Amino acid sequence: MNNHRKTVCTLAGILAGIIIVHPYVMLVNRLTGPGPLTSQPQNFGDVGFLAIIAPNMLPMTIAFAFFGGICGLLLGLLIERNRRVLHFRYQAQLHTNLTAALHQLLDVVSHYILNGSMVISSHARRLEKKQHGRTCRIWRP
Repeated sequence: MNNHRKTVCTLAGILAGIIIVHPYVMLVNRLTGPGPLTSQPQNFGDVGFLAIIAPNMLPMTIAFAFFGGICGLLLGLLIERNRRVLHFRYQAQLHTNLTAALHQLLDVVSHYILNGSMVISSHARRLEKKQHGRTCRIWRP
């Protein structure tokens, strides 16, 4: 799943580089390029998808696809890192909560053990007192 996420982000970056960034750079080049007629509306017709796949634009299309792919891969790595950090934080919080619950459980169990030992020791003392006073008979078959 992790490699698929990186692959999808890389492909999305390649498509964004080809479909969004390259036409934007072509438009900026038309607006700021040399020549007096570059900002005329009729000159914007060659900035589009068909202009991207033209043979003379292929080197720039490849460059923007490569740049977009690198950006997409870096974004995929960043998403993966953030997912691992969130998983680590979740595990740390879970460990903290489980440790607190275990301490609380041990407190309750130790309280019951202490109460049980006090009851047993008080009964033993009472039996001991009765035995010394000879009020208690020990049953023997």
